[in-house]
Amino acid sequence: MTAEMWIIALVRVVGSLAVLRWPFYGSVMAILIDLSDLFLMNLLDLGGVRDYQTFDKALDQVYMAAFLFVAWRWGGAERAVAVALYGFRMLGFMAFEVTGSRDILLLFPNLFEFWFVFCAARRHFGWEKKVPLSLRVMGTGSRRVWHAKPLQTAEGGIAVEAERWNAALILPVTGLVVAKLVQEYAIHHERWLDNITAVDAVESIWRFVVPF
Repeated sequence: MTAEMWIIALVRVVGSLAVLRWPFYGSVMAILIDLSDLFLMNLLDLGGVRDYQTFDKALDQVYMAAFLFVAWRWGGAERAVAVALYGFRMLGFMAFEVTGSRDILLLFPNLFEFWFVFCAARRHFGWEKKVPLSLRVMGTGSRRVWHAKPLQTAEGGIAVEAERWNAALILPVTGLVVAKLVQEYAIHHERWLDNITAVDAVESIWRFVVPF
């Protein structure tokens, strides 16, 4: 590896550690620092970065592993979904390593980081009651998402208390999934950012916002 790659790797690894102490702010920091290599590659001239996509995806595993470590301590649905999404993305990473095709990443979008930030925000801001992942409902049916148990009613009948996913989360979650798919499509299929540097992008945005 070149000196430039070592510096970028060090920044990315160190930037992933804050999540172990501060899950929400640390996760936001890690995701932002994930983008820092785009600027560092423009600003540094220490040998360049070879095979950037493979290098970047390998470094992604550091902050994702830190996220998983924190999510594992949560338990319940937060942990179960986090582990499933982590495994899903890991399959995509391995497929990318084997095939070398960036298009394969469209089939395995990184939804894991979105879920982690969402759950970390719920916990940090105390939104567990305002934004519950599940709702307890009473009925006579047996359909359930997580569990259901029979209860004796006042009339002597049998009712079922079940815990179901909060349907109110479907729309915002769907929106995030669509946004992530658009991002993956733009970056890996259309490759819109391959021929423009991060510094050029910032300068273009600045000229658009402040045209004089």
